[in-house]
Amino acid sequence: VLLCRRRLPFGQSGAHVMAGNMGTVSKSVSIAVPADLAWDAVTDVGNLHVRVAPGMVTDTKLEDAGAARIVTFSSGVVLREQIISNDPATMRLCWTASGGPWTHHNASLQITGHNDSCDVTWTADVLPHDAVDVIAPIIEAGLDTFKAHLESDA
Repeated sequence: VLLCRRRLPFGQSGAHVMAGNMGTVSKSVSIAVPADLAWDAVTDVGNLHVRVAPGMVTDTKLEDAGAARIVTFSSGVVLREQIISNDPATMRLCWTASGGPWTHHNASLQITGHNDSCDVTWTADVLPHDAVDVIAPIIEAGLDTFKAHLESDA
C-alpha cells in the first residue's frame, strides 16, 4: 500500500488541507517474521546496510555516539540522518535527513506484530511537496528490500 499526499496551502480545497506545502508518503508492507526480529534490525542503526537494506545501502557510519548516521546509497547519494526517537514500546523509530533534494525531511518507521508476522509502515514528510516524487520510490524499494532480506533469513 503506497499513499502519497500533497498537502495544499490552508484554505484550498483538497483531501488534506494544511498550512504549507508538505508532501507525505506512507507505505506499509507485511513481513513473515516476528515483530521483535524486524525491530531488532531497524534499531541497529549503524548496520542499515547489513540488516535492513543490503545492496540498496552500501555503508552506514555512526556519528554523535549513535545519535546520527551517515548513509551511503548504491546510487552514490549520501545522507545524514539524525535519530529523533527510538521507542521500543511502540516499535517506532523517527529520524530527519539532510543532504537530499528537499528543504525538510522527517520520517518514521513503525512495526506492529501479528503472531509470527509483522507490518512495517514507513512514513515521510518532505518539503517541497514535489520531493514526494523522489522519496516515494525510495521508500517502496527500501521496504521491499527489507522484506526480502528478513524473509530470506527466516
